[in-house]
Amino acid sequence: VLFRSDGHTKILCQNSLEDDTMKLTVSSRASAAKKFNITLELLQPKDFDLEVDSNKTKEVAISPTAMGLFRFTFPDTAETMFLLTVSSLDVEVCSILSVQDGGRCPGIHDEERDMRSGAGTQFQTFLGTAALVLEKARYPRGVHVVLLAQEEDTGCYRKSEIGRASCRER
Repeated sequence: VLFRSDGHTKILCQNSLEDDTMKLTVSSRASAAKKFNITLELLQPKDFDLEVDSNKTKEVAISPTAMGLFRFTFPDTAETMFLLTVSSLDVEVCSILSVQDGGRCPGIHDEERDMRSGAGTQFQTFLGTAALVLEKARYPRGVHVVLLAQEEDTGCYRKSEIGRASCRER
């Protein structure tokens, strides 16, 4: 089953815009003219930044065309390693968690295959819960945490062969 969507979410970084301008082209494969609604939303730091506090969680709705994006900056403390956990609240959908260097724009990483590459990128596919260790020395500029549901569940399952038991003939 392929996922079909009438919407798409794209994250733009300020440093990826030339002269603070943007050209947006929208097209479809429809043979007749089609209307589109376009919405630009400014992310507020309170909605975007993750904090080290087990009581402060963030919720986000994701799909194969709408990613969740957060930023984590390491606090000025002696701790050097942090555990990032992500849990599905509703239906377990095969998704990917990607942690990327906070010094680069994650906006180009809005497709599942791209979320697995890049210098310093860590990723994990998951159904219900994912966990990654974030090391301050590896990410001195912090990290971007990106979540995206996959179109198919195949990325969350490993195909394995069941060994055959030897049978003795009587």
